[in-house]
Amino acid sequence: MIKSYEHANYTKPATLHKFSGLRLSNSICKYVRPEQVSTTNIKVNVSFESGCDCSRMIDFLEKKQQIEETHIFQTDFLVFSLCTNDVANLGADIAFQQCQHFIQRVRQLFPRVKAIGWLALLPRWKPSRLFRSSDIDENNQKFNRLLQMLSKQMNFQIIDAHLQHQHMHQDGLHPSIQSGRILIEKALFNWFTTQSQRFSLDNKDNQQHHPQQQRPQQTQQLPRPQPQRQQQYHHQQQQQLPRPQQQRQQQQHQLKQHHQQRPQYNSYQYQQKQQ
Repeated sequence: MIKSYEHANYTKPATLHKFSGLRLSNSICKYVRPEQVSTTNIKVNVSFESGCDCSRMIDFLEKKQQIEETHIFQTDFLVFSLCTNDVANLGADIAFQQCQHFIQRVRQLFPRVKAIGWLALLPRWKPSRLFRSSDIDENNQKFNRLLQMLSKQMNFQIIDAHLQHQHMHQDGLHPSIQSGRILIEKALFNWFTTQSQRFSLDNKDNQQHHPQQQRPQQTQQLPRPQPQRQQQYHHQQQQQLPRPQQQRQQQQHQLKQHHQQRPQYNSYQYQQKQQ
């Protein structure tokens, strides 16, 4: 069963992370501390299972999907540390095919993932049931070369912590706590930091290229002038006010009525009146 590892002294930072990261692995990264690989913008969770290979990891993820634990599939950045057991039990060539199928299925399960990283296999001299101690490290190196080719074909990135024999535990399989773990944590932290910077810059570029999206429909909130209504209003005012010509006509009509109402005298009557 895959376990989640949280350091006992780890306290969540007060800052709000913009992105989320997830590291899924076998026991190689069992003691890698999540607070040492998280960045300012990426909160990284870690899960591991001893003896895990690609097939078992796919089964784990598909079961998560069936029980509708969808939060795990909303991860922005994924890092895998797998195929140590695939190479030891199947060989480099078959492990390469397993890895290819695994990446294809991961992209289906994580449709919104922004980037995928894969930790290169570490030096090893612990024998397996298929390889002797002198042969197994050569198979790990062969797989790393195949993995490098596959990363270019399927668009994921190799994370190389550059561990040497002196950075490994005496069991010949796991990294040492004192040095090997530190190198892995630094490599993972640098990878997550690069992704954070990359996608933060992409967001800034998108905002600069589309500045109108920052203020949606601001101009629509402003009142627009309505010239047609203003013209109608002035026209109505002009109709209500009497025009000068109409005033003159009214005055002439009133004067005409006044003359008609006055008594009219002919010339004869006027002369008699004077006499």
